[in-house]
Formats: sequence, C-alpha cells, structure tokens
Amino acid sequence: MGTAQEYDVETGRGYSVITFQACLSDCKWGDIERVGTELKALLSGAADPFCLLDLSRLDFMGSSVVALLVRVWKTIQERQGGMVVVNPNTMTKEVLEIAGLSKVWTICNSRPEAEKELAKVLPADTRIAGVLAALFGWTIAGLTVAALVAHKNGAFTLEPVVVQGVGYGGSAIALFVNLIAIVKGGGAWRFFGVLGTLLAAGLIAAVAMNLF
Repeated sequence: MGTAQEYDVETGRGYSVITFQACLSDCKWGDIERVGTELKALLSGAADPFCLLDLSRLDFMGSSVVALLVRVWKTIQERQGGMVVVNPNTMTKEVLEIAGLSKVWTICNSRPEAEKELAKVLPADTRIAGVLAALFGWTIAGLTVAALVAHKNGAFTLEPVVVQGVGYGGSAIALFVNLIAIVKGGGAWRFFGVLGTLLAAGLIAAVAMNLF
C-alpha cells in the first residue's frame, strides 16, 4: 500500500484502489496538480490498467478535484483499462451529475458493490486465477485434513515425522494458494480465500499441537 496525505493506494488484486482523504477537498490547486502527477505516474506504471476510485471520504468536491478525477480516468483510458467509482455521498454525487460524469462512469454506493462491478471488466485470466486458486487451496486443505483424520482413526499408520510433513506441507500449500485467491479473486471467491487461509492456519496449529 502506498500512502500520501491526500490519498491511499492499494495494489495487487488485478487493479489499483485509490482512496482519497477528506483533506483533498481543502487542498490548493498546486497540491491537487501534484497529486494528479503522482497518480498518473503510478497508474501508468501499474501492472494492471484497472482502478477502483473511492470517494467515500469526500464531503465536498470543487472543480479542481473533478479535474483530478478526470485526469485519473484519462490515464486509465490511455491504457485501455477500466475504472469504477465508489461515491455514496449525495453532495459529491450531484457534482458528478452536473459535470456529466455520472453518465460516463460506473458509480457505486459501496466498496463491495464497486468490486463486483470492476470484476466484470477485468481480464478473464485475472478472474480465473482467483477462482482456480480458491478451488485448489480448498482441495489441498481438504485432502490434508482427510489424510490426517484417517491416520488418527487408524485407517492407516504413519510415522510421526511423516504426519508432520503431510500436515505442514499440505497446510503451507493451502495457505499460499488461498492468499493468491484473496489477491486475485473477487467477491465470493475472495471470501472463500479468506476462509481457506484461516482453515490452513488452524490446521498448522493443530499439527503443531500433535492433535493428529
């Protein structure tokens, strides 16, 4: 995550998330120009030309801020990417409507809603990577649990070192892959990635406590 006084930036999900802080509305033109230059450089060099723009912390938006938003949008367009805006505030919605931007941009009332909308325009390989990672992570975790429970119930006998190897190895793989699902997945698949990560972490703890 990158942070400045006027904005926060998150990357690594197949798109960038830019969250503007409330203080942006009080910035002078020169500061807003600087922010625009910084964000243009960041988005131009980002691995993925997609952006979620979060305006939820802005209670007021003057013409200079509108110009900044347009500059961000044009930078995304230049890379043939896509942008979704989070804007739940009535006053700033009216500003975007007056500027005619509400007819051009996809504007959502919440971050989860915006993430779902952005997922629709992400490249198929980005979305598929998240889905496959979640499915593979859960499969590995499930197979690891099944093997350890079968050993515990006497279906077959393994040496303690083998039990730990299976437990730690399977859990580590499941943990890693589910983290990929969190980063690459969208909506429900990211949620499954979170659950899979917690399951893998719990399995590691169970193996460490010799519960199998």
